[in-house]
Amino acid sequence: MKKETQEEKAARERYEKEVRKEKEIMEAVAKRHNVAKVLMLKVPLNDEYSSFKYGFLKYPEREDVSIAMSLQNTDPLRGKQIVMENNWLEGDREIINDTELFLSACTALDEVLSIRQSIVKKNY
Repeated sequence: MKKETQEEKAARERYEKEVRKEKEIMEAVAKRHNVAKVLMLKVPLNDEYSSFKYGFLKYPEREDVSIAMSLQNTDPLRGKQIVMENNWLEGDREIINDTELFLSACTALDEVLSIRQSIVKKNY
């Protein structure tokens, strides 16, 4: 097993610290808004991923997911915008209002709106 260099160790520790900080922020948002599940949108402002805008959403309700799915073939961006606006808790609203930031956030929202495939087993 390769021994971790000082630089690698420092990078890993910075990453772990950032993950802990983000988790604490999400827990504080959940508490402030009295919701169990909070999603953090961390939208990069540059190609180096060194600067971000943040938005916090509650986990979408069934109705919002239904709207997004019904618009999937006709106007998928509108469906995602509805989900984002209806479930927005706090953060930089520029994520919704700025086209470039919104499109970037939509890629993350796809993950939220994806549906896990259930398994069906037959006894016949």
